[in-house]
Amino acid sequence: MVELIDSVFSIFVQSICLSVVLVRALKTKRREWQLLFMFYAVYFFSSVYWLLYVIFYDESPVYTHIAEFGFYVSYLVMIMILQDVRDKEMDGVRYKRLFFIPVFTWGMAGYYIWFSEGDYISNIICAILMTSQIWGAVKGILYNKKNKNYPEKLFYRSVLIICTMEYLGWTASCIWFDVSWTNPYYWFDMMFSLSLILLIPGIRRVVEK
Repeated sequence: MVELIDSVFSIFVQSICLSVVLVRALKTKRREWQLLFMFYAVYFFSSVYWLLYVIFYDESPVYTHIAEFGFYVSYLVMIMILQDVRDKEMDGVRYKRLFFIPVFTWGMAGYYIWFSEGDYISNIICAILMTSQIWGAVKGILYNKKNKNYPEKLFYRSVLIICTMEYLGWTASCIWFDVSWTNPYYWFDMMFSLSLILLIPGIRRVVEK
């Protein structure tokens, strides 16, 4: 029941986001809204698969790679959005502190591989995609640190919050296994779903700049 409630809550939040962004995309014809719609749509249908499996079998999917593939595609779309909204002058700028990001992401991938006893492919893919997302968001924040009110500020921070919730959820699932509200994973997962909402005002500020 806990997992069902969590899945329904995620679908509910994502459906609202999807509807709002669809209207924006059709109204403005802006590429940023169209890409954000793709991000929500792919994530939504992957979550629907997960929900249907929970409803019919009363447990998490055995073949998680089906949903995970959708999540990977949504991460790729997010990377595309980060490339679109960035200041093009950022391309020639280097920050040494950014190299702490792959140390963290690949370190966590190593931990997850050790915990899963050899799930190399999915963890390596996640490490690559998460590194790219976090790198793009942090670089944008560092590049604009002198300008406290730059339009991309909320969007970059939203991406970092989403990635943080993902890592908290993944890590919690490695430590706690009980299917109850005492398991932090379900709380982190619902916080992740809520954090997706932040992308909408974030993109709106970028489009309206």
